[in-house]
Amino acid sequence: REVEWTQAGRPRITPGEPFEEVEISYINAYGGADLRAPAPSAPSLIEILHRIGDHPGVYPRNQSGKGYLVVDSPIDGVELPNLEDPDHLLTADNLIVKDPALWYRQPLPWFLDWHYPAMFPRGYYIGAKPWFPVPDSELLEEVRRGFVPEMWRDIAGDIATGKPIPPVYYQEASLGMTFSDLREGTPIEVVGMHPERERMTFAIPRFPKMEIEVEGDRQQVEAKILHVVITPHEEKVEITWAGIREDMPRAFFPGIHGDIPITLWVDGHPIPFETPEPIYQKIKKAEAEGKLDVRPQRRRPGEPGYVEIMGALLPEDRPRRERDQTAHADAVGLGDVDPVAGRLLLKETDWELAGPVPFAFRRFYSSSMAWRAGALLLGWTHCLEQAVWEQDGWILYRMEDGREIGVPVPGGELGIGASVHRPNVGVTVLRVASDAFEVRTDEGRRYAFTKIAESVSVGAPKARLSRIWGPDGGALDVRYDTHGRLDGLMLPGGRHVRFEHDERGRLTRVFAPTRDGGDLVVAARYEIDVSGQLREAVDGRNRAATYRYQARLLTEQKLPNGLVRRFTYDGQGARARCVGERWGEDDKEREYLWSEDERVVGIVDARGSSFSARVTPTFQIDRVLDRFANETTRVYDETSGLLASQTTKNGETTFLYDAAYHLADVSAPDAGSVGLEHDALGRLVKETDADGHALKRSWDHLGRLSAAVDRVGASVIYDYDGEGPLRSLLLPGETRLAIERDPQSQAIASITSSAGTRYAARDALGRPVDVTDELGQITTVRYAPDGRVSDLMLPEGVRRTLESDTEGRVTRLHDGAEDVHLVRDDFGRLTQVAQGEVGARLHHDAEGRVKMVESEAFDFWELVRDAAGRVIEESGFSEEKRHALRDHDGKVRRAMRGASRTEVKRDRAARPVELEHGDGTFQRFAWTPGGKLSRAQDADRVLQLAHDGEGRLAEERAGQHVLTSTYDPRGARTALDSSLGLKVRVERDLHGRATQIIATQGDQTLELRFERDALGRETRRHLPGGLSLRWQRDGLGRPTERGVFFGDRALDSMDFAWRGESKLVRRAGATHHHDARGRLVQVGPLSRALDEVGRVFRDPAMSDLRYEGLRVVESYGTEYGYDGEGRRVSKKNAMGDETRYRWDGAGRLVSVWLSDDERIAYDYDGLGRRVARRREKRVEIEGLDEPVWG
Repeated sequence: REVEWTQAGRPRITPGEPFEEVEISYINAYGGADLRAPAPSAPSLIEILHRIGDHPGVYPRNQSGKGYLVVDSPIDGVELPNLEDPDHLLTADNLIVKDPALWYRQPLPWFLDWHYPAMFPRGYYIGAKPWFPVPDSELLEEVRRGFVPEMWRDIAGDIATGKPIPPVYYQEASLGMTFSDLREGTPIEVVGMHPERERMTFAIPRFPKMEIEVEGDRQQVEAKILHVVITPHEEKVEITWAGIREDMPRAFFPGIHGDIPITLWVDGHPIPFETPEPIYQKIKKAEAEGKLDVRPQRRRPGEPGYVEIMGALLPEDRPRRERDQTAHADAVGLGDVDPVAGRLLLKETDWELAGPVPFAFRRFYSSSMAWRAGALLLGWTHCLEQAVWEQDGWILYRMEDGREIGVPVPGGELGIGASVHRPNVGVTVLRVASDAFEVRTDEGRRYAFTKIAESVSVGAPKARLSRIWGPDGGALDVRYDTHGRLDGLMLPGGRHVRFEHDERGRLTRVFAPTRDGGDLVVAARYEIDVSGQLREAVDGRNRAATYRYQARLLTEQKLPNGLVRRFTYDGQGARARCVGERWGEDDKEREYLWSEDERVVGIVDARGSSFSARVTPTFQIDRVLDRFANETTRVYDETSGLLASQTTKNGETTFLYDAAYHLADVSAPDAGSVGLEHDALGRLVKETDADGHALKRSWDHLGRLSAAVDRVGASVIYDYDGEGPLRSLLLPGETRLAIERDPQSQAIASITSSAGTRYAARDALGRPVDVTDELGQITTVRYAPDGRVSDLMLPEGVRRTLESDTEGRVTRLHDGAEDVHLVRDDFGRLTQVAQGEVGARLHHDAEGRVKMVESEAFDFWELVRDAAGRVIEESGFSEEKRHALRDHDGKVRRAMRGASRTEVKRDRAARPVELEHGDGTFQRFAWTPGGKLSRAQDADRVLQLAHDGEGRLAEERAGQHVLTSTYDPRGARTALDSSLGLKVRVERDLHGRATQIIATQGDQTLELRFERDALGRETRRHLPGGLSLRWQRDGLGRPTERGVFFGDRALDSMDFAWRGESKLVRRAGATHHHDARGRLVQVGPLSRALDEVGRVFRDPAMSDLRYEGLRVVESYGTEYGYDGEGRRVSKKNAMGDETRYRWDGAGRLVSVWLSDDERIAYDYDGLGRRVARRREKRVEIEGLDEPVWG
C-alpha cells in the first residue's frame, strides 16, 4: 500500500496489493521517521550524528517501520505498513500526526518479532527517553491494553546513572506475547500463519528433569521456560529451558581453572560441560601460533647490534595489551578519557607522606584493564602492586600505574648483573640475584623487587616490590605477610604504615602513624562489593569517593565534594571503548566518536568544538585534523614503532635514534638539530643544542646522578655516602653544601654552607616541624590529617594559616593582617579572590576556561575564544576592544586594539621575525637555530646580540657601540663593559650575592659596598663620600629601622612597623591605615577614598574625580583624553593649557607636545628600550616649507 495525494493535498490510502509471503517483523509494521519534522539546528558534528538515530520526527515505538508522517504536506514514495493492529487501523484521518509531541496517540506497531531494545517502552527501562516527553499512563495504549505494567515509569532503570534495570526489560517478545508462567499442557494455537493449514495447535510438553553435578555432587534444579519460538512454515517449535544451581562445593572461575568437572543431567541423560580453555593457556597457544608476537626484527639474534625494545607482552589474561602502553599523564584527551585507546583513566591520591622519602599512595583505574583483579579488584591497581617476572624469554614489569611493559631478553634468560632497557618508557631492569631485581627509571627513581612466597598465585612467579629509594638515597621498605599480601611500608626511623585485607585478599584499610608516632590511625579505607568492584574509597579526613559500574566498567564517579561524573561505553568487556563523559548539575558532556573501519576518533568537547585523530592498529596517532582543519601527520619507524617524523604546516620535524633506540637527534624547521647521547642504560649523558652548546651528565653504578655540567662548563658534583643517601654537593664557585642526617631515620637533620648551618627537627613521620635558620630563628610547621601544611609559625610571632577544601586545594590564607579567600567551584577552579568578602569574580565556560571577569562594580571584561579555547577577542570595562587573529599553531598573526593594528610574521619555529604596525613602523628580528635572539631592528636602529651557552646576554652591538657582559660560574654577572668607556665590576660572595660594585668612566669612579647577614639580607651599604645606609631587620628580614650615617654620626633615621607578614603599618612616624580589603587608605594626616574597584578619590564622597572605566577623565578642572587603545593623548588644565601625547604603532610614547612649538621626543632601540630623550623646539627657517625641530 502507498499514499496518494489529492489536488487539495489530502492523503488517500490505496488498496493493498496481494502477496504470497511477507516478513512479519517490525520493519513491515507501523512506524519509521519523518525527517521533515522541524528540529533545532545541530551546532556540531556530534549533534548531526545524534540526529541520525534521534530526531523529533522519529516514532519512538518503532523507529524502523513504515507510514509515520508528521508534516501535513504531500511527499512521494510513502509506503504503508503491511502489518497493523486490528483494533487501531491506520486511516486517512489519523495518518498525519501534525504535532510530533502527540506520537503516543498513533496505532501500536503490530508484529511478531523480537522487540528491539531502542523501542518504547523497552528502551525507557534502560534510560533511553523519546525526543518528546512521555505522557501519563492513562494516555498510553500499551498500559490500557495490559501490555505494559502501570508502574512502568517508577520501575524504569538508567544505565547511565547505574539505576537497576527492571526484569521487564529482558522480556524481548512483541506486544502481548509475554507470559508470566507457561506450564506443562498449556494449549497454543496459531491461526492463518501456514500456507496450507488454517490452524496449527500444540501444547507445552512435559518439563524435563534437570540436575547439575559438580565434582560428583549432583543436585536437582527447577526447569524454567525462557523462550518458545514458533516457525509455522517449517512446522517447528523451539523451547529453551534453563536451570540455575547457586551453591557450589567450592569456588570456580571459568577461564582460570583448567578443569571444572560439571555435568548437566536431563531426564537422567548426562550432558558434559566442557570447561573453557584457561586464559593463560589461550595466550600461550596464541603466542605459539604467532598471533600475539608483534616484536620488531631489526636484527636477528646473534647479529652485531641486536636489540629488541618493543613487543606484545604476554602475562596472563591480557586481551589487548597495546591499548595500555600509554601512561596516564601522557594520554591525549580533554579529561580522564584516553580517546585514542578508548580508555577511562583515573588517578586518585588517598594519602601523602611528606618526609625524607616523599611518598603518595595512589590508585589507578583503567577501563581497558577491567578484566584484571588486584588488591582493589577489577580495573583498579595501587602504586605498591608493582612486580617483575620472567616469562617465555621476556622480562615483564608492572609499573606504578598498572601498565605491564616488557623487554625480550637475548638468549631467553637474564643473567645476574645483566640488565635490559625499554627506552620509550625510560625503564631499566637489572637482575641483582636469582630471585631479585632492581628497576631504574630515567627520572632517577629506583625500586627493588624480591620473590616472595604466596599462598595463591596465577601465572609465572613474580618478584614483588620490596624497597623504594627516594631522590637523595633514603629508602622505604615494603613488607608482606605469610600469604604474600601487602602487610606494611616501613618508614625511616622505625615507624610503619600497615595494610589490612579481608579473607579474600582484598585491601580494606590502610593505617598510618600519627604525627607524634603514637597509635596508627586509619589513613584510607575501601569498600568492595560481592561482585569484586570497588564501591567506596574514604581517606583519613573521612572524605568519600563512590563508584558505580555496569558490566565491570566504571560508569559513575562521585567525588568527595559531591560532583558526579558519568561515563558511557560502546561495547562490552575489556574491548569496550569509553565514548562519553558527563558531569555537573547542567550535564556538561564530552564525546569520543570512533569509526572502526577508518580507525578515526572524533573528540567533541563540552562547547561542541571537535577535532579528530587517526589511530594505528598499535594505538599510535598518525594523523590529526584539528578544529580548523589543519593537518598534522606522523610517521613511525617500522622496526621499532618509535616516532620518526611529524609534519605540520610549518614543515617536517624528524627524530633519529641510536642502535639501542635512544633518541639521538631532533631536527625541526628553522630550529636546527638537537643532539642527544645516552649511555648503555639509556641515561642521558650529553645534550647539544642547535647552537652547538652541550649539557653533560654523568651517573654512578647505581644510576644516581654524580655530576652535571652546564653549557658554559659550570659543574655540580654529587657525593653520596657509599650506596646510601646524598652526603654533599659541590656547587659552582667551589661552594659546598654538607648534609647531616638523623642516624636512625636518615632524614636530613642539617645543611651546612659557608653562611652557617640550618637545622630541621622532624616528627615521627619524618616531616619537618621546626626549621632553625642560620641566625637561630625558628619556623614551625603544622600539618592537617591528610598530610598537607595547615599552619606556619614564622619568626616575630607571625602565623600563616592555610585552609583547604575537601580536595586539599587552598581556600583561605590568613596571617593576621591579610585575609584572602579563594573561592572555587566543584572542579577547584578559581571563581573569586576576595578580601573583606569582596573581590572580582571569574566565570568559566563548559571546558573550565575563563570567559568573563566581573569586577566588584559589576563591570565585565569578556573573553571570546575560538574552537580551540584560545582568546581571540577581549572587551569591556571602558568599552575597550582587543582582537587577535591566530595562525594554525595558535600564535597571534594579527593583533588589533582599537584602531591600532599589528601584523606578525613568524619563522617555521613560530618565532616572530617581523612586526608591522598600522602607522608604518616596524620591528624585525633574527634568531639563532637554538632560539636565541641575534638581531633586533626598529626602523633604522639595529641591535646585534650574542649569548653564551646558557642563554645569558654576552654582547650587545648598536652601530659602533658595544656592550659586553661577563658572568661567574654561578651565572651571576661580574663585569659590564661599554665601548663608550663605562666599566662596571661586581664582586660577590660564595653564594653569588653582590658585596661590591665599582663603576668607572674615564677618571670618575663610583664604588658601593654591601654588608649582609647570614641569610644574605642587606644590613649596610657604603656610599661615596663616607656616607652609609644601615638597616636593622626583624626575624622575617623586614626593615625596622633605616639610618643615614656620615662615618659613625647619624644624619637621619626612619622607623618601620609591620603587621602580619608584609603589611606596613608605620613609616617614619606616620601611621598607615588599611581598609577591610587591605588597601592603603591613610598615611598620617593624608587620606584617600577607594571605591569597590580601587579607583582613588581625595574626597570621601568620591565626587572630586571623574572616571570612565578605570581612567581618570577629569580631576579638579584638568581634563584627560584617551585614544581607542586606552592611551592618554591629551591633558588640558583649567587655564586651557594643553599637553598632547603621541604614540607609535607599537604602543610606545614617541613625543609629548608641550605646545605647538615645543615637544619632548623619545627614541627606542630594537628591543623597544628607550635610548634617548630630547627636548626640541620648532624653528622656522626661511626658504623651507616645513619647520625644523632642534
